Amino acid sequence: MNYEIEYELFKYLCKEVDEYVPLQKLLHNNGLTFKESLRKTDDYRRNYFDMLEQYGINRRNSVSVCTDLMKLLEKNPKDKGLQFIYFATLTDIGLLLDCNWLSIRTSRI
Repeated sequence: MNYEIEYELFKYLCKEVDEYVPLQKLLHNNGLTFKESLRKTDDYRRNYFDMLEQYGINRRNSVSVCTDLMKLLEKNPKDKGLQFIYFATLTDIGLLLDCNWLSIRTSRI
């Protein structure tokens, strides 16, 4: 690697390290404990999956969710519940639809 690229990488990494905020501090700044954040995450996931069931959306995998959701949104674009599912799926797909999430989460408690 040439020196200029290495130096740019070094500057970038130094900046990122200086801006890093540990998870515990982030939680504290928002008035949460780790346990409380896990509970809220579980509630959020439960609400999401309850809504999938309510709308009859197949939750087998992310492709199924997106396909069923798009079909429903074509018919009901202004439905607030479908809009919530849409945005939650787009922004939180790793949290909501990662089948390994629960086993990872429980193994760290």
